[in-house]
Amino acid sequence: MNASISSRVFLVVASSMLGILLAILLLAWHQMEALEEAFINSFAQAELDYFSQYGQKDQPQNTQSAQLISVYIPNDLSATHPVPSLFTGLQPPFRAEVQALGRVYAVNIHRFPEGVHYYAQDLALIEQAEDTLHILVGSAAIVILLLSLLTAWLAARHISKPVVSLVRAISHAQSSKLELKPNQFKEIELQAICTAVNQFVHENIAAMAREKSWMAMASHEFRTPLSIISGATSVLQKRGSLSADDAKTLTRIHNACRDMTGYVDTLLAIARRKPLDNPQPVDIGQLLLELLENYAVLNPSWPARIKQMINSTQRPLGDKNVIKIALD
Repeated sequence: MNASISSRVFLVVASSMLGILLAILLLAWHQMEALEEAFINSFAQAELDYFSQYGQKDQPQNTQSAQLISVYIPNDLSATHPVPSLFTGLQPPFRAEVQALGRVYAVNIHRFPEGVHYYAQDLALIEQAEDTLHILVGSAAIVILLLSLLTAWLAARHISKPVVSLVRAISHAQSSKLELKPNQFKEIELQAICTAVNQFVHENIAAMAREKSWMAMASHEFRTPLSIISGATSVLQKRGSLSADDAKTLTRIHNACRDMTGYVDTLLAIARRKPLDNPQPVDIGQLLLELLENYAVLNPSWPARIKQMINSTQRPLGDKNVIKIALD
């Protein structure tokens, strides 16, 4: 799957910052829970220490307010003084949060040698403060998330901008005159890319020059001797002073020279990426017979071992020399 550099940078930066934000939120949540528990335990322990030092353990005690319930029952009066319904079924020692009477209480039950102390604190105010803190932390997390996305977008834009400039410089330049200036970029990597591109262009231009030189040389050096051979065979044929066998051999040389000239023209046209002549109907059967005749000169036994079977009379359109090169 294709992806741009900016999108990859954005994804990496955003993922990293989101991971850090998530870790901070988890740590904050854990610390808030630990702080709440320490806060509740400190109140319960302070109440227990105060009663242990100053409380009258031989007399019952029952203190209730909107946020606090503190009850002490001596052992000898446990039968006549029932515990409040909040503590029903709970046995000392006990310390946990209990939901009762439509509220949540932090309950602490401690047994003294003289009796049992029951303590319950309403957590409504603490829960309300905790909810407010959650809202503040959530709002801060949203703000940090938006800032993280903005930072990731700015980082992606800042990193991809030089690369986009390089791409534009390459696309706007002509291939034959492409010359990038490494000094226009501050990044070492982009300077190295510019240098490599310039080197490649220079090598490509040199290769094209060598190809053109070779084409010109091949066009002249191949055609000139072929023209001489073709002209000489034509002169000898017009004289008519050769024997039948020599005339047949001379005709074969003349035809081979003509075919070679066509091959050279075709190969040069292909190498120069020029369109070939207008396609003409090619008789594949006749072309195969010509190839068999040429093979017979090299080895007379080849035509006897090769069978020609053509079940169609259709003639494909194309260049005869190209098809002959492909079949040969």
